[in-house]
Amino acid sequence: MPRPPLPVGTLGNINTRKLGPRSWVADAYYRDATGKRRRIQRRGTSKLGATAKLKADFAKGPTLTSHGTLCRESQFAAVADAWYAEIQDAGEHRGSTLRAYRDALDKHLLPRLGELRFPECTTYRLHTALQGITKDHGATTAKRVQSVLRSIYKYAVANDITDVNLARDIPTVKVEDKPVEALSLEDARRLLSGLSGECLMVARIQLSAGLRIGEVLALRWQDVDLEGTPPTVTVNGTAVKAQEPGFTRGQPKTKNSLRTIPVPEALADALRVWRDEHVPAHATTTGWATPEALLFPDTRGGVQDPNNYRRRWHAQVAKVGFKGLKPHVLRKTASTLIERTHGAAAAAETLGDTEAVARKHYIARRELTVDVTETTAAVLR
Repeated sequence: MPRPPLPVGTLGNINTRKLGPRSWVADAYYRDATGKRRRIQRRGTSKLGATAKLKADFAKGPTLTSHGTLCRESQFAAVADAWYAEIQDAGEHRGSTLRAYRDALDKHLLPRLGELRFPECTTYRLHTALQGITKDHGATTAKRVQSVLRSIYKYAVANDITDVNLARDIPTVKVEDKPVEALSLEDARRLLSGLSGECLMVARIQLSAGLRIGEVLALRWQDVDLEGTPPTVTVNGTAVKAQEPGFTRGQPKTKNSLRTIPVPEALADALRVWRDEHVPAHATTTGWATPEALLFPDTRGGVQDPNNYRRRWHAQVAKVGFKGLKPHVLRKTASTLIERTHGAAAAAETLGDTEAVARKHYIARRELTVDVTETTAAVLR
């Protein structure tokens, strides 16, 4: 009759042998959480020492994940890579988000913590690492890295690699709130008067509809209704980095980003001229503007790299007195102008954000608060 298998999670008989003076090895088999029979081996300076180390390490709980065997003695790098592989396989994050996570690992966390065993990653060492990142790269970067670190520890707790989420004990990195930068109506008009070509058209769209630069560069002619009453622009894509070199059209940042925005007739007129008279680098005639074609394609007709556009943008705005002005400021300018007339809720809806996000990041503070003197004067009568 065959010998019954070891119960899951239990250690079999421990065998020891002497390797040399003050050198012993102990080994045994165990069954992991999947039922697979595995071998564990430890060394020590004595028979009892090797046996005790094997028992102690086994008690720490080897864990089998879908990406390999991890245990409480695993290196931080191994756990971090397993965490990343799991969220990558889940398919719940946009490509840009995954790249940001990978950068946080490769550029910041792994160089500072990667070779440490997980038990060696004390609260002090984790805090010191984040302080170093803050000093070298700024609080904004450190705050993003801290978010990744907390996720790694949450994964580690869930997989029995550690019992305590030490990342929660580290003080949250503080990022100083900067005032929202937005152009005045006069400055926005002065800016438009100095721009030309593609930069002028993109700026008109951003100021009219509050789009992100990636959303503008992903617009197709089928996404704009120039004959509607009023004309509209529909946002249903954004420029995202492709697996291969270059960019492609991907899903917008959030579900709220999917929206159709009424735009001024003046913008529709400008877009008609752009469609009928402009010939981009990849085309040979004005018949290029098919429904599937992008409004602002790269030299091959595909989605252009937003950074390439930004370089051309900065070169133009510097010549008209707006050196250093980022395209994103135009989104903030549109939001601020809308809020002044229609309120924060309308601004948020146009942006595709929540009202709280719009107020915090996109609506500039008023220099003078709303005039309520007619109301407050009543108390003085």
